[in-house]
Amino acid sequence: MERAYKLTKIILIGRAKVGAWWEKSNSVGRNRLYYINGGIGGYLKKGEKIPFEKGKIYFMPYYANIMMYTDLDDPLDHTYIDFTLTPPILSSSVYCLDTATSSYIRSAAETFCELCSNKNIPEFERELLKNIVTYFIDNMVSSWSQSIIKDKAIIKALDIMHYSISKKLSISEIAKECHMSTGGFIRKFTRNIGETPYSYLKNLKLRTAIALKAEGATNDEAAAACGYSDAAALLHALATENIG
Repeated sequence: MERAYKLTKIILIGRAKVGAWWEKSNSVGRNRLYYINGGIGGYLKKGEKIPFEKGKIYFMPYYANIMMYTDLDDPLDHTYIDFTLTPPILSSSVYCLDTATSSYIRSAAETFCELCSNKNIPEFERELLKNIVTYFIDNMVSSWSQSIIKDKAIIKALDIMHYSISKKLSISEIAKECHMSTGGFIRKFTRNIGETPYSYLKNLKLRTAIALKAEGATNDEAAAACGYSDAAALLHALATENIG
């Protein structure tokens, strides 16, 4: 089967125990995949803590912006890989694969953990690791067709929205950065993403603010991080949209 995406680069691999809050960084277009060895941890979904489970594999796509938590008394022990996919996948979901579902997946997970234990693995083993990761992803999601973004202008717009979220950028400014007219940009973005750029950016800011507040950020801190003029503006937006 020919895939619509390709794992193009391994950025980072390893195994770690983490006992503090952290955020999935995707400043270099990275996706993340974790195998959970043990400990306590998970991620936030609409302010609710969703725990990671031992023996399961979790995939966080490029644009997911996941906020995660762990426990200082029982740090999350996980084997991980950061990588790039071409073209990128637009999804805010966290995908899970249980290694107990088949002996093949369990065997692949064991090899995955062994390969990731060596940060200087030779090239032929890196190719094996790429194949294992794409095998995991294929088993998590039956079809990426509606989530794969190929238009370069839309990819650039998404990058601007996600990584300049603290700035007060207008849709016309984003369109200009993408070398498009505002009307043409709105039409293309809506056609590719399924909602207007204004709606997408508004919801992105609100989701991020909610995640930051759940982490412990004050209203002022969350407002500043998400491009709101002040805490009152953020609280008004949350109340208006009836979110968290």
